[in-house]
Parts: sequence; C-alpha cells; structure tokens
Amino acid sequence: MKELDFERITLSITGMRTSTREYELLKTDTGLQATMYDGPWLYNDDIKREDCQLSQGIGTDRDYRKVAEILSGLGIEKWNGFSGSDPNILDGESFSLTIILSDGRTVEARGCNSYPKNYKEFFECLDEAVNGPKEY
Repeated sequence: MKELDFERITLSITGMRTSTREYELLKTDTGLQATMYDGPWLYNDDIKREDCQLSQGIGTDRDYRKVAEILSGLGIEKWNGFSGSDPNILDGESFSLTIILSDGRTVEARGCNSYPKNYKEFFECLDEAVNGPKEY
C-alpha cells in the first residue's frame, strides 16, 4: 500500500468550551514529531499556543511510515474539500484539518457535527502518535 507522504498534519477541534484542542504531526529529519495542545489561545490574546502544550511524542522514521501507511489506508486524500454540517445537533464540535503533502499539495477538510468516512480511526491514529497506544 502506498503511504501518504506528508510534511505536516494539523487537526483543530473546538466545542462548546472556549478552548481548542489541536493535534500537529510533523515530518522531521529523524522521523515524526506529534504534539497536542489544549487551551484558549484563539480566544485570549494573552495566551500563546505553545503555553497550551499537553503532550508530545517523538518517533522514528519507522513510526512516521506507520502513520503514513495508516492514513493512506483510511483514504484521507479523498477528504479534500469536505465541508459537512449537521444542523440538528445543538451542542457539538467542529473540526478543521489541513494536511501539507510532501509534493506540495494540500488536503483540507472541515465540519460541524459532521465528519468524513473513517474520521474516528484518523483521530485515534493522531492521538496514538502523540500519547502512545491506548491500554484497555
């Protein structure tokens, strides 16, 4: 399976609270850097995004390749241009996704209480890259 060769992935999630949770995955010279931020930096000029960092995962080239393969299998490139909304949900969340591919193309998607196919698996992949595998 062909990998989704990316330079940067940014997923921002906002909900009912005045806070934003953001996942950022970066391709590095040694592999993968995955960071999660959670805080009100978009709503408060006195708070910087960097001050809201909750966790960070540093991975090898093998980790980068694993994430790239998973994302390719989920069909993330097909999400480009997705813009969904479900007006029947009053208290939900919105997401905004930007993926910068290594060839210079960009994949952008956004939604309000509406998500593209495989979004849950995509989110779990990002969360695991930052926080490590879930232990049940």
